Amino acid sequence: MPVTRTSPDTERIGPIIRKLEKQYPEAGIALRYTTPLECVVAVILSAQSTDARVNLVTPMLFAKYKRPE
Repeated sequence: MPVTRTSPDTERIGPIIRKLEKQYPEAGIALRYTTPLECVVAVILSAQSTDARVNLVTPMLFAKYKRPE
């Protein structure tokens, strides 16, 4: 049975990911992080700044603040 718009997400995701990987083989994330918390913070900051600038400031930020509290 072919995959359609009404197919379950689990059936649709695989073909979509393969098409994206073929179209953009060099794609990757520019942000630097080591934990899920750091990733979330870096993504939030990157919405208001460039990834390059975020990568400059986050090492000091993450060194000082290791936990969300």
